Amino acid sequence: MVGAMSVLAVRLYHVQVVRSADYEGRQRRQSVRRVLLPSPRGRILDRHGACLADNQPNYCLGVFIEELRRAGPWSRTIDSVEDELTRLSFQIGLPRSCSRQTIASHVQRRLPLPLLAWDHLDERQLARFAESLDPFPGVDIHVQPERHYPRGALAAHVLGYVGRERPDADAEEGAYHYVLMGMIGRAGVEKQYDERLEGEPGGQLILVDAAGYKRGLLGGRPARPGRDLTLTLDAGLQAIVERGLKTQCGAAVVMDPRNGDVLALASAPAFDPNTFSPAPSAMVWKSLISDPARPLFNRATQGRYAPGSAFKPVVALGALTDPRFHASDSYDCTGAYELRPRPIHCAHHAVHGAVDLRRALEVSCNTYFCNLGARVGYTPIQAMAVLMGFGERTGIDLPAETAGLLPDEAWKIRNHGDVWRMGDTCLVCIGQGSLLVSPLQMAVATAAIANGGRILRPRLTHDDDTGETVRTLTWPAPALACVRAGLEDVVQSGTGRRVGGAGVTAAGKTGTAEYTAAGRVRKHAWMVAYAPVEAPTVVMAIVIEDAESGGVTAAPIVKTIL
Repeated sequence: MVGAMSVLAVRLYHVQVVRSADYEGRQRRQSVRRVLLPSPRGRILDRHGACLADNQPNYCLGVFIEELRRAGPWSRTIDSVEDELTRLSFQIGLPRSCSRQTIASHVQRRLPLPLLAWDHLDERQLARFAESLDPFPGVDIHVQPERHYPRGALAAHVLGYVGRERPDADAEEGAYHYVLMGMIGRAGVEKQYDERLEGEPGGQLILVDAAGYKRGLLGGRPARPGRDLTLTLDAGLQAIVERGLKTQCGAAVVMDPRNGDVLALASAPAFDPNTFSPAPSAMVWKSLISDPARPLFNRATQGRYAPGSAFKPVVALGALTDPRFHASDSYDCTGAYELRPRPIHCAHHAVHGAVDLRRALEVSCNTYFCNLGARVGYTPIQAMAVLMGFGERTGIDLPAETAGLLPDEAWKIRNHGDVWRMGDTCLVCIGQGSLLVSPLQMAVATAAIANGGRILRPRLTHDDDTGETVRTLTWPAPALACVRAGLEDVVQSGTGRRVGGAGVTAAGKTGTAEYTAAGRVRKHAWMVAYAPVEAPTVVMAIVIEDAESGGVTAAPIVKTIL
């Protein structure tokens, strides 16, 4: 017996003293669970500090399973949780949202974490829980952060929306046993600047017993909040622009031609990004994706439209680079340009008589620009369109921007198996045919005319006041002056005269682009403009789908914004 006790004493000394640290480490590794905690997301502000996207608390009731555990099989503990939820449901006046299967799944997979039985509780429901006379020892209020857009649908296509996603853990931190879902950008600047807004996730260590129940907290690392993001948008102006679009389908872009700041960017119809936080219901998602008006589609940056006569200033600048053409050259408009198999008419079959370039811009004479294209050819016009940014993305800091389409002979042969013809040139000269542009591209091109030739990269955030110049075009001063004068005449007495009375001198160009859908001829209404003409500080491009004309539909919106 003495020998046996001696052996036992030696072994106990070996376990508890010699290898104490080793066994303690094993025990800690087996009883500690690592939890990844999401970080609070940074806010999004407008240029004046108005909050456009923030975080708000989502009040939940969490059930702590370890306080409701019962001896014996797991089913007894699940029964205990169900009984507690039934009592709690009666107390707060809400039906149970957790089924027995949900409870069992949580017990098997996430036992140390609280079971969130109800979420999005209002003040009345929280008060009924807090003032209950019957104790609920295994239940407490649990708060989850959620994205909130205090102005609803305002600037929805710029802001985008977020979704629930697993945070990215640092590889050096090792594997996590449990992950609490965080928020990740899915669209708009929420996606474009997700890394900046997201911050750094934190970690929590939980001590569990042999059965897996939580016994306590061992500390951890707090999550680091994301940084705030200040946009170039003006929330007040954005609201005015969106009201101008009303219930129509269309888009509008308002820019500063001095530095590329996007002051407003709207697409209609829009959506409320709050419905995506934390996730849209099946009914809401189905209604959004089945809506023929496509409210999730950002028409300002992703829409591809024929620009109509709004493209004529680009054509004029391209033609003025050809020595064979002069702005003073006149053309006798008879109302139609004879082209086989179908002549091209001026709008409303108007007959303008003798017109030069300035007059042709003012009255938007189609036959003049067809003659101009036939005279100089497509090469200088295409070259100018390329220099002004058509056929390529502008580089705005938003995802999924379109490059539009600037057709040429190679494109036509590849897609239609035919060579480039004079009719193709004439159609591009009046902004029709296969030419497709986005409202943002039209705003950038108009800004170049307003600022004297600087092609700017549009931006929604900025670090300085100068902006980024993609390229600088050197137009002859008389050529630029002639085009600018024609655009002023458009507003003063031409097709854009409904802009008059805005209280500021403005210049611009209307456009009405025809297209065929379901066997019917329909129209998109355009207007591009800048103001004041003496020293432009704002440019805009507006398109309205299925409208009457640029002068009738788009020009009044320009006036409202100005």
